[in-house]
Amino acid sequence: MFISGRMLIGLGIGLAQTVASSYVSETIALRVRPFVLGFAPLYALGLIPFLPESPRRLIYNDRREEALDILARFNGCDRDDADAQLQFREVIDALEYEKSEGKGLGFREIIRNALNRKRTYLALSVAPLTMLTGSNVITYYYGTMLTQAGIKSSKMQMEIKFVLFAWQFVVTVSGSILDEKLGRRMLDLASLGTCTIIFYLTYMVNASWNVLFFIWAFFFWVETKGKTLGEVDELFDGFKHSDVPNLRHVQNKQNMATVSLED
Repeated sequence: MFISGRMLIGLGIGLAQTVASSYVSETIALRVRPFVLGFAPLYALGLIPFLPESPRRLIYNDRREEALDILARFNGCDRDDADAQLQFREVIDALEYEKSEGKGLGFREIIRNALNRKRTYLALSVAPLTMLTGSNVITYYYGTMLTQAGIKSSKMQMEIKFVLFAWQFVVTVSGSILDEKLGRRMLDLASLGTCTIIFYLTYMVNASWNVLFFIWAFFFWVETKGKTLGEVDELFDGFKHSDVPNLRHVQNKQNMATVSLED
C-alpha cells in the first residue's frame, strides 16, 4: 500500500509540476527562465493572487492585446520589440494550426495522438525518476544510516543534516545557473550517471533503476536549452507551427548589428 500510494502521489506531483513549470516558461524571459524555474516554489505561493493569465490562454480567448502586453512585460521590453513580437506570433500561429486540426485545450488533447502521448509520458516520467533514483532512501532513513555508522549523537546528526541541506541548496543554485549553458538533458544525464555510480557502492537496487532511467532520458528526453515553447513544439511535431524565425537567430542578428555599430 505504501509503495502504491507513493506511485500515485508521484504521478500527481509530476502533473502538477509540469503545469506549474509550463506556466512559468510562458510568462518569463528566456534568459532567466532556468533560474526562475529552479526557485519557483519559494515564492510562487505568495505571488499567485497577483499573477497574470497565461498569454496562450488569453490569445485562445481572443484577448491578444493583453497577451502581447504580458509577453513584453516579462521580456523586459516594449510591445514592438522583436523578442516579444516573435513569441506573440509563434503562439498565434500555433493556436491557429491547432484549431485548423480540430485541437483544443481540453484534457483529452494529452492522449489524442501519438505526439501528445509522447509529451505526456515524458512529463509523467519525471515523477518516478525523481522518486526512485535513491534520494528518498536518504530522506527517510538518514538518521538510521548515521546511527548504524556510529554517529549516535542527536546534535551531531543535526549538524550533518544541516550541512547536507546546505549542499543541496548549492547544487540547486548551480543547476539553475548551468541549465541554459549545459542544457537540461545533459544535466539530467550527468546527475543520473553520478548517482548510479555512487549507489552501486551503497544501494544496488536504486542504482539498477537509475541505469534504466539513464537509458530512458538519453533516448527520449528532448533538449529545450535556448528554445521558446514554439521551438520546443518543433522537436515533437517535426515542424514549426509558425513561419517566424527562431528566437536565437533573431538575437544573433541583433548582436551582429550591435557589434557593427560599435565598430
